[in-house]
Amino acid sequence: MGTSKAFGGPSAANPLLPSWLQPPPELPASELPTLAPLPPSEEPLSAPLAPDLQPPRAPPPTAAPPAGIQVPSAGRFQSARRQIKSIARGGSTNPSGLRSATSGYVRKGLGGAKRAADRMAVSAKTAGRVVGFIRAVEQRGFVQAAKDFGLGDLVGKTPQEIGPTLAEAFLEKGGTIDEGISNRAWTDTVIDAIEGGLPDVNDITGETMIVMLENYVTRTIELRLQQDIGSNILPFSPSAARAQQLKGEIRELVRGEVRRAVRPVLQAAARVDRTKLSSLGLRIYRQTFEYLQQLSTQD
Repeated sequence: MGTSKAFGGPSAANPLLPSWLQPPPELPASELPTLAPLPPSEEPLSAPLAPDLQPPRAPPPTAAPPAGIQVPSAGRFQSARRQIKSIARGGSTNPSGLRSATSGYVRKGLGGAKRAADRMAVSAKTAGRVVGFIRAVEQRGFVQAAKDFGLGDLVGKTPQEIGPTLAEAFLEKGGTIDEGISNRAWTDTVIDAIEGGLPDVNDITGETMIVMLENYVTRTIELRLQQDIGSNILPFSPSAARAQQLKGEIRELVRGEVRRAVRPVLQAAARVDRTKLSSLGLRIYRQTFEYLQQLSTQD
């Protein structure tokens, strides 16, 4: 405790020197001390700043991309987005416009089928693993194939019980957008299979898994398309119902081309080594994007 008044900090009404501090007495000029002149110094007038006090340097110029690598244009999806926006705003089915928008998205937005497929590298890796599982199911049955792939013993389990195991077996580890697209697409594929009447484990065939592969590839492309150009569907649709309808039309359009691609690729590459299954998945995507790129020529 004390009797002194606390100092609240400097302000216009409360100066830096508190009022209770008495000023020093003034001395006559004859009593002021005389300061000796400083000796000349050879040091520069301005000493260099310490490293941590140096002014920030200008950022280095942005390096040009290596030769042969093309930087994607910021407006590469603009044309396809305008078309999707127009279709959504129209409020009615427009197959010709939807084919044109999808074809332009692959050709101009993604830079062609090969680059489009390369962009799906994560999903292609998952698709390749599913292809390997399909082969195992065709050769040894679903139960034994599940054991071989580390899914455990699924004998006697219902579709609802094997669903989480089947979903987790093909999820990608990581949190990137590409991995998120792949994981969501596969999880939704398994859920749809169960809700659509996935048979008991003893009756799951290679054909069952091929249909799931087709649905998975369809969903990954659909999600990528929505990520790039589909954000205008809901805001510009006359209703939420129409927005969902348009999304369904896009899915069916993509699904048709995926079906055209998957089975011929699987048949042509039936003897591909297991270590090259990822390249097989990439081939499925490339062929699908080739078909999607050609949609504008079907009118």
